[in-house]
Amino acid sequence: MNNALENNWGNINLYQATANSVNTVFMNVNEHLTPKRTAAIAHEAGIQGDIDENSMYNVLGINALTVWDLAQGHSTIANNGVKNTLHMVSKVLDSNNKDMYNAPSNGTKVFDANDCALVQKAMQGTTTYGTAAGTSSMLGRPVAGKSGTANDEMASSFVGYTPSMMNVWAIWNPDDKGNPQVVPAFSGYGVSSTGYPAHLFQEFMAQALQGTEAEQFPTAKDNGKIGGSDGTWGLGKGQSNGLSNNTNKQSTEDAQKQAEQDAQQKAAEEEAKKQQQLRSSPSSASPIRAIPPSARIIPAPLPAEMATPATIPAVATGTIPATIMVIPEAPAGTPAPTASLSSK
Repeated sequence: MNNALENNWGNINLYQATANSVNTVFMNVNEHLTPKRTAAIAHEAGIQGDIDENSMYNVLGINALTVWDLAQGHSTIANNGVKNTLHMVSKVLDSNNKDMYNAPSNGTKVFDANDCALVQKAMQGTTTYGTAAGTSSMLGRPVAGKSGTANDEMASSFVGYTPSMMNVWAIWNPDDKGNPQVVPAFSGYGVSSTGYPAHLFQEFMAQALQGTEAEQFPTAKDNGKIGGSDGTWGLGKGQSNGLSNNTNKQSTEDAQKQAEQDAQQKAAEEEAKKQQQLRSSPSSASPIRAIPPSARIIPAPLPAEMATPATIPAVATGTIPATIMVIPEAPAGTPAPTASLSSK
């Protein structure tokens, strides 16, 4: 089992673990929560795909989920614990501009709003100092996000949102028989960490949010403590006794500030490098074609072969207007399908 970028993070909190995709931390959480409860929480959020209730690894996304499921589950968290049902059409007007149809807007409260605010806070770390560092500063507003990769770089995804708009991006590279292949690096972007899905999210949101005011996420009230309620979570018995919550909180805040500064500098350096590569290699066109936001195609339900592995923690999976953009690497001669999906 590997963490993002193969790093050993030592003792960190759940904010940092979420931001940096530290799998080992969530494995420990799942040991206490149990795989069965983790799967139940994911389904409560609206995910319909099958999730193994017996494997401790289900928290890492061993079951293939569609981008529809990713949007549905995350939108419940983004909507502060209220689950709505994703739909293709929000309303239909007649020639006189009168309503003929309005999609159901009644939601179901499934999670505590403050619990969701805590998850949103953790996911904002992803876009400031984590695996998608620089995304928030690039868009000039708070952004919650989560990156995801499959083993051996055969798929990559990114879920991101502001308080009013969500996008889900996924890339995979099947052969002509539908078997997974490694997604190659291109245009200066790799698959893992801050890869092309996060870049596509940034490009889309920069246009979609142009001219709009930056929105703020709800303020989360954090009553957590080292080791959890009984002292056995994470650090475990004995190890947490020598650390005070105040001392740990201050050291964590200092480390996070430094990490944010380092991430911003790294993101700027990487962006400059990518731009240089693009200028020096104009012929190296991307094999994956992004359809501009204005070209929204409403597809039929996604087929099974378009399912993409999800590496987000199943316990942290929420409705605001949501847009799903799917751009898989298709066999030669086959147009890459793209989907746009709304939810209110």
